[in-house]
Amino acid sequence: MKKLCYVCSSGGHWEEALRLRSKLDSIPSLTVTEEERGIPEASRESVYTFHPLRRTDPLLLLRISGVFFRSLVLLRREKVTHVAAFGALLCLPVCLAAKCLGIPVLYVESIARVEDLSLTGKLIYPLADRFAVQWEALLERYPKA
Repeated sequence: MKKLCYVCSSGGHWEEALRLRSKLDSIPSLTVTEEERGIPEASRESVYTFHPLRRTDPLLLLRISGVFFRSLVLLRREKVTHVAAFGALLCLPVCLAAKCLGIPVLYVESIARVEDLSLTGKLIYPLADRFAVQWEALLERYPKA
């Protein structure tokens, strides 16, 4: 049986993930996101949260490692079969964990990225089984998209 894991940072990325999740609501799923107060209570039953990852954090590599190892456990325990990732840095360790477990990864680049990929997009591009951009101009530079 398929089980999807949506990975997204907060804000607009959360909204993008929810839109896709609503279209695929017949498939069991869970969401991995950052600890934020804006998560509706009705959504919390299948939401797992991690401390937000910030590029300016001096402990960033340590925090990424922690999220990676916690993600390995979570993805295996929940028997996730596919990962769909939207957003910022949180996606990287979760997608790496998925790849280590042989789980296919779809990354959806933000609609705000018109001329170039985000840093997270650039890092995940070689790892993703599917990579979606929302602007045709990006297809010329990133043929796998």
